[in-house]
Amino acid sequence: MSTLKRYKDLEKSLAKRLSSAFQRSAAAVAAFFRAVVKAGRQKITIMLVPHTEKRILNLQISFFGLGFGLLVILGVAGTLIVAAAGYSGVAGELAGKADALRTTQSDLDTIRDTTSRLVDSVRSFQAALDSALAKVGADNADGAATERDGDLASFFERAEVGTGRLREADEIDRVSDYLERSVDTLQE
Repeated sequence: MSTLKRYKDLEKSLAKRLSSAFQRSAAAVAAFFRAVVKAGRQKITIMLVPHTEKRILNLQISFFGLGFGLLVILGVAGTLIVAAAGYSGVAGELAGKADALRTTQSDLDTIRDTTSRLVDSVRSFQAALDSALAKVGADNADGAATERDGDLASFFERAEVGTGRLREADEIDRVSDYLERSVDTLQE
């Protein structure tokens, strides 16, 4: 039993040492926080003394208040920096989209020029077809040559263009259909 008693005594001694060390650690941490609070409550006095005989301005602020003020200033500055970075990113993206828009506009202008040349070609073809049909004595199957106002829609039946589709693209489809019908008329 003596061995058991020695283990029990050793266990009690170890428990006392651990308890004592924990209490000392807790007391040291508590003392540290008390010292921080005491130092934080100390005040700084800022005095503004004018060169004239006006009243002296005294401003007292604690270290905690000063720290809080600096934290607010840093937070506002950080927010402004993040907002400025976001703005510059959006501005760069907007500039890229503007370049893409200019490129697309240039492509659209090219398509419009091509469509205009196609319309001129169709007019020439229509005139030649009408002349050839008149010499042969045949009537134009569509009767479209009588009304020309400069728009391809005058050559064909008027139909609404679907939403989201360019009018020029619809006119090119109409010209293609017309030319296919004209070939049939010429073959007859």
